[in-house]
Amino acid sequence: MIVEKKTKPHEPILVEGLPGLGSVGRIVAQEIIRSLKAKKIATLYSPTFPYYALVDGRGLVRLPRNEFYHWSNKTEGKEIVIITGDCQPKTSTGQYEVANMI
Repeated sequence: MIVEKKTKPHEPILVEGLPGLGSVGRIVAQEIIRSLKAKKIATLYSPTFPYYALVDGRGLVRLPRNEFYHWSNKTEGKEIVIITGDCQPKTSTGQYEVANMI
């Protein structure tokens, strides 16, 4: 995991939106990130992700990843951590490994 911005959320709500049936969860998570202007705090790469590479909008190849975003409303004391990404681990064992990293 690459931590880009250290933060210690206090009792945050966790929203996970990863690709699945119709990528609905991922689309919703991306919309929450956009509408709240959540800040990216970390990126996770894992050997348990599927073995393929992606090409970004600039034509650069990259590995599958999950990204973590944080939003807080200091006046109300509310915090949200949003996880979204390109994929989920391939196996149930891999899912446990990634969950332990988180």
